[in-house]
Amino acid sequence: MIDQAVMPEELQGLKKPKVHLASAEDVFLFKGVTSLGRSKDIDDILRLLELGVDFDVVLKEIEVQRKLLEVETFERLAHILFEKIKLIQKILEERGLRSRGLNYFINQLKGYLG
Repeated sequence: MIDQAVMPEELQGLKKPKVHLASAEDVFLFKGVTSLGRSKDIDDILRLLELGVDFDVVLKEIEVQRKLLEVETFERLAHILFEKIKLIQKILEERGLRSRGLNYFINQLKGYLG
């Protein structure tokens, strides 16, 4: 795979190019607003929860997006996120697992639903 990697021309002259990666919280949010039919995203969210997600950071980003997006778009995405996270909660419960952080997140997310 490394043989296929390409260095963009504008970075080739740099001695130490910097790479910025999306945070776990950003990936959690991206995966959370995809269609409910994407089972791979469910698996990814479960893995992110295992690694640790700062739900306060996610909630702050949701608030930023609420201010930036049109109301209809935000509400549609918030409902998708809510439904997906409720599904995650159900999966965890079926496995005998609970997450106080996830419960907190769900309760906070309810406040964004129209």
